[in-house]
This record gives sequence, structure tokens and C-alpha cells, in this order.
Amino acid sequence: WRSAYPLLDLRMLRDNLPFTFSNLATFINYASTASFMFFFSLYLQYVKDFSPQSAGLLLVVQPAVQALLAPLAGRLADSYPPARIATLGMAFCTVGLFFAATIGADTSFTLIVAVMVMLGMSLGLFSTPNMSAIMGSVGPQHLGTAASMVSTMRTTGMLFSATAIAVVLSIYLGDQAVDHGNVPLFVQSMQTSLYLFAGMSLVGTFFSMVKGRLADSIAARRG
Repeated sequence: WRSAYPLLDLRMLRDNLPFTFSNLATFINYASTASFMFFFSLYLQYVKDFSPQSAGLLLVVQPAVQALLAPLAGRLADSYPPARIATLGMAFCTVGLFFAATIGADTSFTLIVAVMVMLGMSLGLFSTPNMSAIMGSVGPQHLGTAASMVSTMRTTGMLFSATAIAVVLSIYLGDQAVDHGNVPLFVQSMQTSLYLFAGMSLVGTFFSMVKGRLADSIAARRG
């Protein structure tokens, strides 16, 4: 606060609420989706008895959908308010995680793939428009700081996800390694965690919606 040229100007967070809410949404989105990838890499192997290679190939569905959709979302963000498209992505994330939290030992393969597609759509619709909204909310002198904040929120979100998952696993499994002998406990820990992250994603959807309204209000005042 007292530095003339701070590494991070905290006034950006205090005075630029669209920027702040966009970064909070980034944190929540990446924390939530990272939890799914962690749990399902184990779920497919220990609950569904996939080989590591088969599990890895199936998990490619999510990033593949994201890679296909992200360029389209970027073009849409050039024609429509990017915050609204990012909010749609957060909504897909919330719905996908709630469905993922219901998955158990007997869940059909079709539903598992559908959840992966939905979460891939979430990241595809969220990441590029959200970045566009963030970069558009700051002046040219703050573009470098804004890009760094997005990377920090992304990494911190995934770190938070790993920490929260470790806590939940320790509650259900103690110091046991995940194996075929404790599958029911593992599934319970997975469902609990995904419900928690689905709730977080719902909050993130609210943040993304608020930032869109704030951005519209600021644009209207400037116009």
C-alpha cells in the first residue's frame, strides 16, 4: 500500500471489482476441475478396473473438448460480452461437478463420458472469455500484472484443490493407500470432495455473473 511502484498494486483489487471477481472465478474454476481429474484418474483404475493407459486415454476427453471449444469461445467473446460466456462456462462446471459427485461404483460408462464432456465444455467456455474480460478490465500499464494474476490464481487454485483433497482423503482413509480393498471409502471421499467443489463452483458462477453486471454498468457509464 505504501510503495510508489509495488510489485502488485492492491488498489487494482480494491477499485476494480470486475478484475477481482474474474480472478476469484479463475481460482475456483481451476480448483474445481482439478479435483475431478485427480479423483477420476484413480476411480477409473481402482473402481472400474481400467489399465493406467486406458484411464489416461479416457481422461483425454476433457482437455480435447476444451481445446476444440476454446477457439470458438474466443471468437464469441469478440462479438458478445466475454463475462457472460465465462459465466456460462462456470455454470457448466457446477452442473458437471454435481453430476460427477453422484458417480459411484455402478455408474454407467456413458454418464462418466458425459461428465467429462461437460467439464471440458466448462473450461473451453470459461478460460478464453474470462481472460478476455480480465485483460479488458485494466489499463495498458497493468496488462502484465493482470496476466500474472491469472496465472497465479490458476496455480493457487490447483494447489488448494490438492490440499483439500488430501484432507478429505485423510478423513476417510487415514494413512491407507487407495487400493481395491478400500474402494467404498475412496468413493465416499470422492463424492464428498466433488460435492464441496460443486458448491465452490456455484459460488464461482455467482462471482462471474456479478463481474459481468459490473462490467456492463461500467461500460454504460463510459458510454
